[in-house]
Amino acid sequence: FASARAQAFAERVQREAGETPESKVQRAFALALQRQPDSDEKASCTASLRDHSLPEFCRAILNLNEFSYVD
Repeated sequence: FASARAQAFAERVQREAGETPESKVQRAFALALQRQPDSDEKASCTASLRDHSLPEFCRAILNLNEFSYVD
């Protein structure tokens, strides 16, 4: 189930964000967390997208505590 949801999330990010890793990171954060990544998050997530697929990155976003729990 989690992999299917991450795949669907990745497809939406791909459709809406464009081609650059930076734009994908920004769109994923906006959709899942309702905020933009800070500079450290943006740098580490962009680097992660060079080593991992977009669905893998989206699954990581969906597994963040910030996504799962409301402060």
